[in-house]
Amino acid sequence: MLLLPKCIDTIVTLLSDPNLQVERRVIQVITALYRDMLLWQVPQRKIPQDMTEAWVHLSHLKGFILEALDAENEGIRTHAIKFIEVLVLCQSLHPNPPEDGSEVCINLIPPDHITLDSSSLKAEGGVAFQSLVNFTTTQSITPMNLMTSIGSLTNVAKQRPNYLGPVVQVFESLHANLPPTLSKSQVSSVRKQLKLHATTLFKIPSPFTA
Repeated sequence: MLLLPKCIDTIVTLLSDPNLQVERRVIQVITALYRDMLLWQVPQRKIPQDMTEAWVHLSHLKGFILEALDAENEGIRTHAIKFIEVLVLCQSLHPNPPEDGSEVCINLIPPDHITLDSSSLKAEGGVAFQSLVNFTTTQSITPMNLMTSIGSLTNVAKQRPNYLGPVVQVFESLHANLPPTLSKSQVSSVRKQLKLHATTLFKIPSPFTA
């Protein structure tokens, strides 16, 4: 973690590179680092200045990646979807958080933490989730992005039952109104995936009956 501030500085610099492969790698790296950086901060009572600055940079990077859902490149959008999945999981309440603190979630953050505001992070996670929902139900979404979004939404609902209802509603909407960007064979494939994921979700206990 001592090298993380320098890594974040380098990543911020790389964002100005016009090469799409570089942009993809930046999103992948942030996706891999995000859990660890958040987890590292949770027990800290005094955050070094360089780490505080790194967190500010990371917050800007989050905004950049959220906006990448509107990128022209399909691959960039796919990586943005996977990052949003991680962000939502980290910035939401876990119904039964592990006692060893091995899973990053809002539950781990004490209300008096010096730098992390659990309420703000939770709200940001909710906004990110809604952005993914809106993206998934757009009529212009590509088949690859749609399949990735369905998988990410399923992962979120499986691990955070409070999102189960909204995800089921998204799947019901898609089943009734798939985007016109899909060919007949793709429609068949997506419907099969929707059925598979929906079956998985229906096995999850409702947060209202648990």
